[in-house]
Amino acid sequence: MSDTSVHLQLPYLLAAQAQKHVTHNEALRMLDGIVQLSVLDRDLTAPPASPAEGDRYVVAATATGDWAGWDASVAYFVDGAWMRLIPAPGWIAWVSDETKLVSWDSAAWVDLSGVVGADGASAYEIWLDAGNTGSEADFLASLIGADGADGTDGTSLSILGTLASAGDLPGAGSHGDAYVIAGDLHVWDGAAWQNTGPFRGPPGLTWQGAWASATGYTAGDAVAHDGGSWLCTADHTADTASEPGVGASWTTVWDLLAAKGDTGTTGPAGADGADGATGPQGPPGVAGTDGTDGVDGVSFVWRGAWADATAYALNDVVGNGGATYICTAAHTADASTEPGIGASWSGSWDLMTEAGDLTAQGTLGAGPAVLARRVINAQAGAYTLALADEGASVHMTSASAATLTVPAEATVAFPIGSEIEVIALGAGPISITASAGVTLNGVTAGSADIAAQWQGAVLRKYAADTWLVVGSIGDVT
Repeated sequence: MSDTSVHLQLPYLLAAQAQKHVTHNEALRMLDGIVQLSVLDRDLTAPPASPAEGDRYVVAATATGDWAGWDASVAYFVDGAWMRLIPAPGWIAWVSDETKLVSWDSAAWVDLSGVVGADGASAYEIWLDAGNTGSEADFLASLIGADGADGTDGTSLSILGTLASAGDLPGAGSHGDAYVIAGDLHVWDGAAWQNTGPFRGPPGLTWQGAWASATGYTAGDAVAHDGGSWLCTADHTADTASEPGVGASWTTVWDLLAAKGDTGTTGPAGADGADGATGPQGPPGVAGTDGTDGVDGVSFVWRGAWADATAYALNDVVGNGGATYICTAAHTADASTEPGIGASWSGSWDLMTEAGDLTAQGTLGAGPAVLARRVINAQAGAYTLALADEGASVHMTSASAATLTVPAEATVAFPIGSEIEVIALGAGPISITASAGVTLNGVTAGSADIAAQWQGAVLRKYAADTWLVVGSIGDVT
């Protein structure tokens, strides 16, 4: 059985596994990064300077820095560090700065906004599917109904001219004769002249183009504004209060003619135009607000070898029988609480690291024996660890007191899991000291001395700015 799940590669809890919550929390962290995937950007080749907890990015090609080798993967900033999420075919992500969905097809992230469904059937094809036969011309002819019956003949008018008043009308006329008087149409009905009302309809709209402030508008003017069309109902000079659809009193001088329509579907992209000249660089943007501080992590205190009749507090760490244990409840040690041995030790301790099994012995090969060698870095005085010291042995040869400093991650970014051996070869006392912000055995900016000449200790980094030192050393204070 695999140690991880098939699709999302989530770690399984293993039988008799210590610190099960670590594996469980790792799986939850990966789920939190993958489910409902939404990334801020997919064009960056290097991590942003100040990412917020939970930020996710699709890494662009030829990435550098902490993202080197992560091209097209999802970079997830969690617990103060970047985690790589490798996409599987079919993953879908929302890209916030582009407001679009993309999908991983095993080679690239494909923009889903350009995916178009198959064309539907034409009306002619639907007509054929209904059992009809014939050409497209036959189909079009079938849409034309029979001619309707002729209507009765209407009465025609013969406008003979314009008169100044009704008194100027002739005493009689032929059926359909008409005159225009002061805009009204007077028609002879066979017995008398009848005023049928205005000869012309009301004035039409006067199109004034886009609305503009400080412009004089009269009733009947029409303008365009914010995607809609508006009809002026009262004479006025435009200002912010009368801005159509926006101002506080716009309804007293405008009526909505046509509202802004819905945005249509995006058409196919046109060919790229020629690149224009590079414009001047804009001013820097305003810095964003600081994110909320995360909750403080749990620290522990290295107490050295377990000892009977000693008071231990929560998160104290001791060594016993080749293994290390962390205190889970404050108590005074006795035989029953001896870690890994006492009858009730599990009520006060959790196992951190088991003792190694040294019983099995390999078979000596026929070739020459080759031992792994650490690189030796000899230092005759005070020294601050450098990145090249990872996996090396630092030999302190000073005849007088000297300090070896563990630098902050912002100064020297040792990878998690880095291990460095420190040996006191000189007669001078050697002090291992953590820089400000660095935790040594649970003590921030802590310090411990190597016990004596020819003795040493091993530094191991297990979290950001957090180190464990074990060996021939005193308490870290």
